[in-house]
Amino acid sequence: RQVDVDLFGSVFGTDGATQLHRVAGASARLHTLFSGYVPVSLGYQFSWRFDDGLPPLHLVTFSL
Repeated sequence: RQVDVDLFGSVFGTDGATQLHRVAGASARLHTLFSGYVPVSLGYQFSWRFDDGLPPLHLVTFSL
């Protein structure tokens, strides 16, 4: 019934702004009704962390 798509990004500094941390990503969420009565949401989010040497982050969600 409904699909939400979001893009996001953030930049912040620590230690007097000498160390920057940047992240960017996207998320998608599907909202529907199962059998016409039970609300179900499925979602996926991906984010890329540029400065910390960390791998990309994937998040899958399911809710009733």
